[in-house]
This record gives sequence, C-alpha cells and structure tokens, in this order.
Amino acid sequence: TTEIYTLSLHDARPISRYLHPVGSIAGARMPTVSIGDGTSTFGDYNGTDETPFNSAVTFLNTQGGGTLLVKAGTYVIANQVSITTAITIVGEGKDVTIIQNNVVGMAAIKLVLAAATDTNKMVLSELQMTVGTGYEYILELSAVTVHMTNIYLNGGSIIVSGGSGIQSRIVADSCRFEPGGTELNVIQASAGEVLFRSSFHNCDFIASSLGCFEIDINSVSFTQTQFNCVRVGTVLGNSENLSFQDCQITCSLQVLATSSAVTTTNFSMQDCDITVTAAGADTLDFNGNAANILIKNNKIDTTWGGTTTGSPGLVISFAANTDVIEISGNDITINTGQVVDGIGFEGAASTHYNVNIRGNTFTRFYRGVRVLTTGISRSFTVADNYFDGGSEAVEQHGIYIADGDFEGTIRGN
Repeated sequence: TTEIYTLSLHDARPISRYLHPVGSIAGARMPTVSIGDGTSTFGDYNGTDETPFNSAVTFLNTQGGGTLLVKAGTYVIANQVSITTAITIVGEGKDVTIIQNNVVGMAAIKLVLAAATDTNKMVLSELQMTVGTGYEYILELSAVTVHMTNIYLNGGSIIVSGGSGIQSRIVADSCRFEPGGTELNVIQASAGEVLFRSSFHNCDFIASSLGCFEIDINSVSFTQTQFNCVRVGTVLGNSENLSFQDCQITCSLQVLATSSAVTTTNFSMQDCDITVTAAGADTLDFNGNAANILIKNNKIDTTWGGTTTGSPGLVISFAANTDVIEISGNDITINTGQVVDGIGFEGAASTHYNVNIRGNTFTRFYRGVRVLTTGISRSFTVADNYFDGGSEAVEQHGIYIADGDFEGTIRGN
C-alpha cells in the first residue's frame, strides 16, 4: 500500500499570528508583524534601515493597528518613520534590539495621533533607542499617549511637538533616559506643548548637561525614580499637579526652576532623598505665584555655590504670592561655610496666606526661615522646628521676619 501525503504551503501572512496575551481582546483582533535584520534574525520584513519599518507600519495601518515585533539587531534610521496608527512596538530586549537615529534634525520615529487618550495609545517596550554621532532626537511625540516599559533612551532626547497647548502623555515604567550632548533635556517642548497626565515609575533619568524636562506640566508624577542631572526640570508655563514621591534626586544646580510668569498649583514632594552638589541657584525655586504646595518628609542636603559673604541663597524659595503651603518633617542640611537660608518668602508687596512650616530640622543655615516682603502674611505658622546654625555661619537667625504686615504663630521651636 502506498500512502500519499500532501504538504500544503499556506500564505503565512502577518494577520495569522498574534503576540498579544492569549485570551485578550487585543490578541483576538489585532495582527502581529515582525522585523529582522536579515542576517541573524528574520521576520516578515527584513533589513537594517527604515525600509522594513515603513513596510510593517503600512501593513498595520491597513489593519487598524496591531503589534510590531522588532527582533534582535541594530537598525539605523536615516529617514524618519512616522506612525499614525495606535500600534505596539516590542523588541527582544533593550540590550539586543537597538534603533539608532541618523536623521538630521529630526527624531528617528515620530508618533502622532489626533488626540492623546487612554484608548488611542501607542506602546513601546523591550528595546533601546539611540543616536548616531552628531544627532540629537530619538523620539518625537505629537498629540499621543505612549506607554513605555523597559525602554533605554540612550544619547538623545524626546521632543514633544504639535504646537502651543498640544498635549502628549507618557506612561513609563522601568525605563532609563540618558540624553547626550550639551543642549539636551530628556523631554523637550518644541513650541509650548504640554506634558499631561503622565507618570514615571521606577525610572532612571541621567542628564549630565541639562535637565530631565523643559516643558509645560499638567498632572505629572514621578514615583520611586532616580535622577542624576544638572536640574530635574524647568517648567515653561503654568504647572498643575506635579508630584515626586519616594525619589532619589542628585543635582549639580537645582531641582526645579519656574519663571516669574508661571503659576504653580498642587505641587507635592514627599519622602525624597535630595542632594544638590554645587548649586548656584535655589534648590526648589518658585518664582511665580504658588498655591497648594506640599513638601514633606524629605531629606535635603545642599552645597550652595555661594560664599560666607554676600546675598544668601535659598533651599526652598517663594518669590511671589503664596496660598496653602505646607513644609513639614523635612531634614534640611546646608554645607558648612555657605551663606544659605532654608526657606524664604519674598517678593515686593507679595501676599502669603495659610503657610505651615512645622517639624523640620535645619542644620548649618544662615537663616532657617526668612519672611522678607513689604506685603501681607496671614495664618503663617512656624512651629516645632529644630534650628542648628552651626559654628561656621556668619550670622545665625532661626527665624527672620521683616514683613510689612505679618500675623502668625511662632511656637515650640
């Protein structure tokens, strides 16, 4: 008896495979395509430049989205890849899947959607994005929500584009951001864009030349995240709901900078360990109006760039109107021999309402708390603080008030 077997070669189109979790709605509906370098790894599309990316994205656009699996390899992008459909880009690990930008003046990959929403989002995970010599930007975001997991952004920055007021959202977990060059922040606005409803958990920000962000802020949180930078951030426009929780922060200049035209509301910094190594500016610098500020249970160790004479610097500075300020339970230490004040409320004719400075420890200060304004202060409490001026301070005041109209409570210090 002769048995005849028939081998059928089916069309292995990408739509027949799925990378999403078994049983998930996305896995049942969305296709997966793959990219290999064509030498050691192979996929539906192969090559080491932008060509396989464009082919894969074109296919996923026709399917209304899906997943792009980028296999191990180094892919050098010389012409920007623009993605306008909500897709997931997954590598095989940030040490083996590397996308390098060689696009002059632009990011390698641009993610752009009509609006940044929870349902209309893009996902990046398990890959490294880097830049070639002389190139700056790695990723461009425009009106998009992007979720990042285990991403290494190496040598370049994220540029947020779209125009003034356009919002983009980043949700990052276990990512490392390390821009290079002398003029790069990790996250940089192009022209007045807003980073909104964003969160960074268990991430590393390393920015030896500038800061971690320079952009307008609306509802952004950092939790269990490490910073090693010149400055954590510069807020260009009004800031709402910016928070730091349980972070490790090391800066060579300052933590936060705002301009006199910026209003800061609902700012929170709690349970952080902060070291400023060679500051030439106030550590937390609220130059504009500030309201609903909570700075609690932090350890702040500042070496200010001043000398033992001259105008004192500040660790926490409020230079305009304030309302509802709580600074409590902090351990604030200033390096010996520096003319630095702990907390300052200033500004000609500025008003300060509902201020509570309680249970802090100030070590080696010039003046622990200073209120220096010709304006009005009401419901201003300085209570239960410990002041240790140290032996090297030129002048030592625990509390220094030179206010035109001050009403408050000072007790238990």
